[in-house]
Amino acid sequence: MPTSTFFNLPAEKREKLIRAAWEEFGRTSYPESSINKIIQAADIPRGSFYQYFADKGDLFRFLLKDFLEELTLALEETLKRHSGDLFAALPEYFDQILADHGKYSATREALRGVFQKNPQLGPELLPGPESRSAFLEHIRTAVDRSRLDLQGERDLDYIIETLMSITGKLLARAIIGQDPDLARREYHDILSILRRGMEKRPGEAARAE
Repeated sequence: MPTSTFFNLPAEKREKLIRAAWEEFGRTSYPESSINKIIQAADIPRGSFYQYFADKGDLFRFLLKDFLEELTLALEETLKRHSGDLFAALPEYFDQILADHGKYSATREALRGVFQKNPQLGPELLPGPESRSAFLEHIRTAVDRSRLDLQGERDLDYIIETLMSITGKLLARAIIGQDPDLARREYHDILSILRRGMEKRPGEAARAE
């Protein structure tokens, strides 16, 4: 993770370094990406870079973790606008991330390059269990449990993780290049199936026949 020296930089200088890093990691695969190109674009000395980050991997992990934290806050805010209704909040959240304009559009375009150039990222470069725990902790508190059929202690976590796995998969498809409208329709269809349940109840099966 970044050192306190990085966080003490003026905001403009931090943002310039972050933009340069996203551009470089989106330009080529992670193994071929260059710290030299990042520091040249950010206009900082090489020695200064190592006062902020331990190495290239440290910077890459920070970018992904920072973006995940932004997305977590965005979902939390969307849930609050929908009074904790998870199934009502997720379509708006999905559209917010894919919007042509807005705070996520530039990072989304950078992610497009990162996903395309790095189809297989090693676990050492991905956010770890602590990021998952922090995400769940934030979202649990924003969800209205009374709207869900919770029958076990871990049910809420399983529901959130299942829904976010589907959300991430469809967002990744749309970011990489699938028609966003098609991804949106698929997402809405899947949410609808999960919301109503996948197994027929005896009475429903009899009526269908």
